[in-house]
Amino acid sequence: MIYKNTESPRRVKNLKYLRISNRAEIIRCLSIQGPISRIELASQLGLTKMAISSIVSEMIEEGLILEQGTHASSDKSRAALPENPSEESFCAPSAGAGRRPSMLTIHAEQINALGLYLSRDAIEGVQCDVTGQIIRTWNHPLEEFTNADNYLEQIDELLDVMLFETAGRHVVGIGISSIGPLDMSTGRLLSPANFHGIHNLSLTKFVQRKCSFPVILDNDMNAAVQAEQLYGTAKKYRHVVYLGIANGIGAGVISYGRIFQGSSGVGGELGHMSVNMDGPDCLCGNRGCLELYVSIPVLLQQSGSLNIKEMVNQAVNDPASANAWQPRMMQALTTALVNIANIFDPEIILLGHQSIYLAPLLLPELENEVNKHIIQREIRHIPIRIAAFGEQTPLVGAAALVFQAVFRGEIPVC
Repeated sequence: MIYKNTESPRRVKNLKYLRISNRAEIIRCLSIQGPISRIELASQLGLTKMAISSIVSEMIEEGLILEQGTHASSDKSRAALPENPSEESFCAPSAGAGRRPSMLTIHAEQINALGLYLSRDAIEGVQCDVTGQIIRTWNHPLEEFTNADNYLEQIDELLDVMLFETAGRHVVGIGISSIGPLDMSTGRLLSPANFHGIHNLSLTKFVQRKCSFPVILDNDMNAAVQAEQLYGTAKKYRHVVYLGIANGIGAGVISYGRIFQGSSGVGGELGHMSVNMDGPDCLCGNRGCLELYVSIPVLLQQSGSLNIKEMVNQAVNDPASANAWQPRMMQALTTALVNIANIFDPEIILLGHQSIYLAPLLLPELENEVNKHIIQREIRHIPIRIAAFGEQTPLVGAAALVFQAVFRGEIPVC
């Protein structure tokens, strides 16, 4: 009697998955940490020297990894080197003798991503490599009377330019960072307020028809906080809150190293947290929402300024001029950040989008006030910092969506 081995296909699938996962982890380590030896890589990933050596050799052949040469401290030490290359690769440095291990780096040019950032004012594009370096950007300001149809036409035009100018540049995916609300399960942009009449747009499908590689969509706050955690100010943290102040207010939250989406993908809508139950009515149907006190249009109206930079410059040069808006804004923002700090217990809070221009007026007072009122105040202090990528954080975040997928093995790189 012949027995069919039903376990083999499952075992092969698991081995293939593990290899993809291990390759992805190696790419992540080299991209984020920079040069590292095989022995350090094996230690960090919990893999055997043999496994690391096999995978790394394969990736060097594919051109994904570059190897810097070994260095001997003397002719005498060179004569004593092991003949086996794998042993040589894992040779640990000694105090004055022996060969230092060769260092591995990612060949960043081989793994690129494109990003689209969709806001009310402009459509922006970016090309980044896997280390988070910006290679080029595109900016397409929107006309005042843009409607839904020509908004899509302008996305189309910018995509054509981006794809043409990056042809053959080893692009592995395109990320879309967009204002919300979004339906993450279907890749749709729903009905943002005052957003050129756009309603229920299948955004992922619209972009996907232009390219053959994966398209990943998320809201601009989630994208921004992922860029900062991978490459920016929050690089060393696993619990992060990113606050973006623009025409609206939003937050991106990372908990245990993963983005917090919520059950329907709208987690982090900090702009519609009520900070004053007796406050004015908000378009969302609630009262006293944070956006009514802190959003850029509200601040400009209260200050009489034409733009955020003019408003800040005036306040810096004439502090009394900020009395019309700053105390009210600080109180509302402090209340909101205390609430979210108590809920998510972050290690760091980042200010991004256009709030970077408010930083000279907000810090360090905002940090001190928030830390006075959090429930953890007796045991810890939460720093509040500016996003490393500044106003470009949601744009870089669009590319970061792709790299996160690469690092999880969801987009295999060959």
